Amino acid sequence: MDKNVIIIEGIPGIGKSYIAAKFADELKDEYTIYWYGNLSEVSTLSSVMNKISIFLKENGKPKLSNSIEHFGYDNEVLIALLKEELNANNFALFFDDYHKAEKELNPLLKQLVSITSSKIIIVTRVEPEFYNVVDERENRVTKIKVDAWDFANTKMMLEVRGIEATDGTIEEIHDRLLGHPQYLNLFCILAEGSSAENLLESLPIVLKDAHKYLEKEVYNLLTAEEKRLLQTIAVFRLPETVDAFDNVNKFEFKDLNETLNSLIHKFLVNEIGINTYSVHEIIRDYSLNDVRSKKILRSYHELAAEYYLSLGNDPEHVLEASYHFDKAGMKEEAAKVIINNAGDLIAQGFWEKIEDRLQSAIKSFRRKTQSNIIQLVARANLEIGRLYAEKGDYDLALRHATKCLMPFNKIHDTSDIYDLDTLLGSIYFYKNENANAKEYNEKCLHMAEKQKDEYWKAVAIANRGTYTEDVNEELDYYLKSLKIFENENADINIADVCTNIATVYAKMKNYEKSYEFIKRALKRRKERNAFYDIAQIKEKMADIYYRDPEKPVSVDSIITCLKEALETFEKIGHVRGTARVLTKIGDIYRKEKDFKSALANYQEAATIYSSLNQQSEEAKLNAIIGLCYVKLKDFSHAKSYLEKNLLSGHCDIVDKLSLAEIYLNIGDYNEAFDLSNKLITDDTEEISDDKRYVALLFSSISSVLLNNVDDAYNYLKKIGEFDSQKYNMNWDFSDIKPVLDKTGESKQFFIDAIALLKGDANYPIVRLKDVKLLSEEAEKQAEVFHPFTGSFTITKEDENLKEIMQKLRPGEKIDSDTPEIMGMKRDKALLIFGFLFMKGFLDCKNPAEQMFDLKLSEKGLKVLGLSGSS
Repeated sequence: MDKNVIIIEGIPGIGKSYIAAKFADELKDEYTIYWYGNLSEVSTLSSVMNKISIFLKENGKPKLSNSIEHFGYDNEVLIALLKEELNANNFALFFDDYHKAEKELNPLLKQLVSITSSKIIIVTRVEPEFYNVVDERENRVTKIKVDAWDFANTKMMLEVRGIEATDGTIEEIHDRLLGHPQYLNLFCILAEGSSAENLLESLPIVLKDAHKYLEKEVYNLLTAEEKRLLQTIAVFRLPETVDAFDNVNKFEFKDLNETLNSLIHKFLVNEIGINTYSVHEIIRDYSLNDVRSKKILRSYHELAAEYYLSLGNDPEHVLEASYHFDKAGMKEEAAKVIINNAGDLIAQGFWEKIEDRLQSAIKSFRRKTQSNIIQLVARANLEIGRLYAEKGDYDLALRHATKCLMPFNKIHDTSDIYDLDTLLGSIYFYKNENANAKEYNEKCLHMAEKQKDEYWKAVAIANRGTYTEDVNEELDYYLKSLKIFENENADINIADVCTNIATVYAKMKNYEKSYEFIKRALKRRKERNAFYDIAQIKEKMADIYYRDPEKPVSVDSIITCLKEALETFEKIGHVRGTARVLTKIGDIYRKEKDFKSALANYQEAATIYSSLNQQSEEAKLNAIIGLCYVKLKDFSHAKSYLEKNLLSGHCDIVDKLSLAEIYLNIGDYNEAFDLSNKLITDDTEEISDDKRYVALLFSSISSVLLNNVDDAYNYLKKIGEFDSQKYNMNWDFSDIKPVLDKTGESKQFFIDAIALLKGDANYPIVRLKDVKLLSEEAEKQAEVFHPFTGSFTITKEDENLKEIMQKLRPGEKIDSDTPEIMGMKRDKALLIFGFLFMKGFLDCKNPAEQMFDLKLSEKGLKVLGLSGSS
């Protein structure tokens, strides 16, 4: 009982539910009990979540219910919220017949095995697959296997029921029925009117035949009222109320409850939860087979379908109504129920169930030629198209949507055609096929004008604004649709379009107009007290205010606006919205250099994305968190977060470069080199040209620090090829500066490399004092070198050498940040200058700068055969 999840497994009728009920009785003083009751074939994760949310709300925990109300059935979000509630409270949730909905619910239970404060009790016929051996070893899950009763239990049952028999007779009864509690119960019912010995003589030897004998004899023993009620209850798959049974079969006898209690006393009917009842499965089929004719049974199913429809559009009621219409042979009605409620079913997360039912409808009616059936199939395809569009599978959405074209056009149902064309436009838009999107949008607009439907016209015009690439046209369409919506008093659409207009004005940098419309949208929402919509608009308003360079309100006010939206999202359980706003608040704090506050918000958002298993979003935030720690000079934490990002598989090139930079700061030079060099040499790394130069810089710095200076200078030579006119380098090099202090005499080269990459220089800075003589052959040639240019051989007969010396005789001001110097390529000119300066043939003012004055020295004049006076 100390485990998080308790699984009670056993064959039908073996007493699993009885054991679960005993557990509930033991737990009730410490835990708030919720008995979900029997799961069924129509149970979905969404329907289960809905019922649990109602239970939680009734117990003062409305977050899950609020999330469903405002954001629908985003199951990842709902599971995260449910885990939060179960960990914070003492609840015990009981699920019977888990095997019937195992495929749907395993994703939920996989997440719930790790809960702490609450408990989950599962009753099932087969071992579920949501846990593993580690869960059992770590005491998260325990399994209770309920086998057949032993002899002592059988004997006790007969004694309690007042059946007298010798131990030998009891032992034979036990062996013949293999200790199955429910068949022992049937035996006891019959033995009450006979004797155990006489009944045993009539009981067939073969187990299967013995079971059939007991079912038949017990059923025949029932009164007509009991049989009729049992048949009625057996029609329903789900436990139902007396009202449901009375709706199907108008009972004429006076005391329905008395009959029901009699069946419960005989253990033929189970009470599930409070005032809901179900036939025990071993008697269900026998009861239905006794219905006099198929016509009567079909009428029962039809009445059951109508009963479920009378309960409203709850998804399980809709699905049950469709099921019973199908059982009644009313396939068209079964399909209509699903199609007419498809929008709600999609919105509430019943995707798999509705898809199966719609596909089934299409398959059943595809060869029919009646116009109403053709329309029904077309509408089924339309709804499947909407479902796939909602899922983001636009190819499948398009395939089903296009199947509607011919039937709708043939039938001339204008409303269906308009809905289809609107759907096709949105599908093509999301497939980035704007020409097709605009074509269908044009059809919608034409149809709206032909039908003189102003609302349709406004919707089409607003969609046209969405589809256009021109911001001015976008604004124009939104303004036109707004005017029509105002005439139609379409309040919701007015607020939506005003929000879109505000966003467009912000893109156009017309912030005054943007504020006008966003405030108008906010006012509309406040008039309707739509607090979720208000929060959304406040989020957009904060974005617009922060984007405005003049910022008419303070940054603190903008953050306050976002926090108000955040409070609403948290209150109603909008988990993704909460994470999104936390990230935006973090972004503002980061831009304002308040890295500690940024960290707090980013970390909270990352925790949410982790709970939702949204690895890409979590990884993105881990990288940003790491960079915030860099700014706080906490390189240890920075390394931890960037490495976590690297291992996630969602690490981009910038993240890897940031991690290499962190390795340099903490002295992990080998790791820095391996990571940055891999970005350069590994063809699988899709690195842009500008970021390649950052990787070259980090490889060069780490090579110097690893005493591989020659390799470092090879990297610097490649950096020297950087075209600052071509690339706009977006990299903050300030965090690498402390590392440069450790690079000794190479430091200036790295400072100059950074200046080039930042665009502070057009060409690599080659300082004359840094040109080195590698080798010299007297009176013939010399090899000179600079890291940014590499080596170059100067010969005595080089015409450029002679030309330079002649030109520099009177002296000249040199700008080295140009592609050519004195009519030759800058690299060659600068190396010759450096050689002459090194040999003492040149006098130079500011030899360490980009602009310097050069003039032949006395020694240089002598080489030319001239004296200083000539």
